[in-house]
Amino acid sequence: MDESKSTGNLGRLELRHCTLVPGRSLLDDGKPVKPKSSSLIIKSPEARVEIDHCILGAIHATVDAEIKISDSIVDATDQTNIAYRGTSSTTDFGAPLQITNSTVIGQVRTSILRLASNTIFLASFDSQADKQS
Repeated sequence: MDESKSTGNLGRLELRHCTLVPGRSLLDDGKPVKPKSSSLIIKSPEARVEIDHCILGAIHATVDAEIKISDSIVDATDQTNIAYRGTSSTTDFGAPLQITNSTVIGQVRTSILRLASNTIFLASFDSQADKQS
């Protein structure tokens, strides 16, 4: 098997009580270095990801995965940025999503919203910003 073409398959990932800094890192003034970059990218088909009591930036997840978020903050650093989407492009829909007791700053593009309970979604659409992504 050609090692350069092989990839591993992630079966399950649990993130609990952690921070994946939105924007990769912060400048001295607290602004993100890369405001449109993702904190978590899930490309493994059929991966099951649970995020609990975490703070993270944008999430990109292949449509074949499943994502559950609880008691967390997903911060795309601006309400016009994309907080949740697929892995191919900014217009690609992400994995089915279940989210509870959380806050999301940025647009959410999911193939299926299985559950959204006690969650704040703060997003707006800016056609100029979206074209530059």
